[in-house]
Amino acid sequence: MYWQFGEKTVRNWVLVVKRFKSCNACGIRLQSQNPAKIGYYTAPKTPLRSAQTAHQRDLKELKYLLFSQAIPGLRQQQQPAEHKKIPLVCKRCSDALYHNSYDSHGFRRFSAREVDQFVPRDANVFHVVSLAQFPFHFDPSLFAQKNNGINCTTLLLSKGDLITPDKGFLQRKAPVFFADFLRIKLAQAATKVVAFSATQKWNVQSVYSVLRQNSYLLGSPNSGKSTLINALLNRYGGRKEDDIAGVEGKTVNTQGAGVSHLPNMTRNLQAYSIGDKTVNDLPGFSSDTQNVSLDAIIEPKVLERIRKTHLFTKSKLVKQSYASLKGSVHGRCYTVSGLFYLVPPAGTINQVVNFIPGNEKQYHNVDKALSVASRELKSDTGAAKQYVGVTEDLASKGNFVRHILPPFQGTVEVVLKDIGHFQLKSTGRYEFKGLYEIWVPKAIDVCIREPLERLIENGYETHLQSRGKISSFPQKRPVFSSTYPLEVEESAALSRLRDLYLERTKNDIMNRRYLSEDPEQVVAHLRSEPPNLYWYYNW
Repeated sequence: MYWQFGEKTVRNWVLVVKRFKSCNACGIRLQSQNPAKIGYYTAPKTPLRSAQTAHQRDLKELKYLLFSQAIPGLRQQQQPAEHKKIPLVCKRCSDALYHNSYDSHGFRRFSAREVDQFVPRDANVFHVVSLAQFPFHFDPSLFAQKNNGINCTTLLLSKGDLITPDKGFLQRKAPVFFADFLRIKLAQAATKVVAFSATQKWNVQSVYSVLRQNSYLLGSPNSGKSTLINALLNRYGGRKEDDIAGVEGKTVNTQGAGVSHLPNMTRNLQAYSIGDKTVNDLPGFSSDTQNVSLDAIIEPKVLERIRKTHLFTKSKLVKQSYASLKGSVHGRCYTVSGLFYLVPPAGTINQVVNFIPGNEKQYHNVDKALSVASRELKSDTGAAKQYVGVTEDLASKGNFVRHILPPFQGTVEVVLKDIGHFQLKSTGRYEFKGLYEIWVPKAIDVCIREPLERLIENGYETHLQSRGKISSFPQKRPVFSSTYPLEVEESAALSRLRDLYLERTKNDIMNRRYLSEDPEQVVAHLRSEPPNLYWYYNW
């Protein structure tokens, strides 16, 4: 809610107060005058008890008097339940939440600069990043000393249940790994790290312990900030605060944070009194505010399943069931609902463990897959309709980008930004047979990493055995890397990767590796530690 304070007379102050309500979902100021303007809502009507309803209740009370012996407790038991306060939401949020009606314009992306305006100088900022999406959505500039007056003190890694079924793993091992990561990559030795799952209520107490008296949660859309606030409210109690300008102190109401699977729901700062601390929820910021929205290229039902990460089950992580994919000279490919197309080198046998909601399917090649998608999108009851979860835009090869994965040994995870990830492993005796490629829509970024849970597990054991002398984060090799977009006609992929690698590392020469060696020899033999040739991620 918003308050305005006004004018001064000759003799004394005259307080002029105007009280405004704010939308519980997005935080914007509500108004009921103009439906065309932002924040429009319809005030709820208080239901009046009719005479018939009153008569029925009187009859029930009389029957109770006649047949019940619990007369003393009658009044207490017969009192009508207290009217539950319904959180107020604006029309935009109501249409999106309850009628599945929304557009990208109404849910536009905020840039980091726009969100910074909500944060006062020298504020205590906590960077919320999805652990499953790491390194995407991680902003290293927030940890720079006094960056634009922002003092980022802690990294909060959300949605940890999408990576591991083990609560203790998040409590003990992940913080050590990422603390070493921040120290090695960003020279931030004092920064704290907490990994948690708000939906599973894992490590919520650890988050509360590191929060300051007045904290600001900063992160990308759908990173789990509002879900965390509700988890904290459920555990420690508290309420949403009303902003009061011009006087000290605050009033409160009983509303919690509005949570939705839709990104960019929050449009204004919303403050919450939790325990003895104040936590401020901020709109999510995006570095790619001009990119095509996922709503334009993915079917609503598929996209809803992708965004509702609380529906993710532990069995996926425990069972690790995989699809077997054999590479062919024709370019056999693997997809999940047409969201991407993975093409392994000919002659390789691979296992794909998928964590992206959707239906898995293999095709003769990418062209065949796209022709099937085009056909099924024009049909209402096609046999392969269930395997197509994209719009007509993604039935054309011109709307995809061919990404090359830098060479790897063993298992890697491929991460599609804001969509999910899958594990990829080449089985059998190791032999370099070529490079893997993945066709991804133009609007989606993609990267690879060594399996995150395994990295953290092995790093923690090494750190523990060395009694803290050896870092849990690998220092000898890169474990995260961007992919390399190449033209369709490019055949000398490994040579081209080298040129692009030199271009990417021109300002980071100290981290270049294997430039004096023949790349074919580097990847020719299986090594005890993967060489990760041409792996590089620009932090």
